[in-house]
Amino acid sequence: MANVKCPKCGELNKSLNLEETKGWYECSKCGSVMQVDGYDLGCVRIPIIEWKDLPKLNQKV
Repeated sequence: MANVKCPKCGELNKSLNLEETKGWYECSKCGSVMQVDGYDLGCVRIPIIEWKDLPKLNQKV
């Protein structure tokens, strides 16, 4: 269980089971739904590569 302060209204949300919801919670005061940093376990950032940059990436250093 965790206590998380809402970044929008400042309310302290107590006894949240962030592991069960993968870090998502709804603020008890303002109703905003957000995810706590560090709990996004299912996604991986993929770099966006533009065609014009491919020759630069293919060169040996």
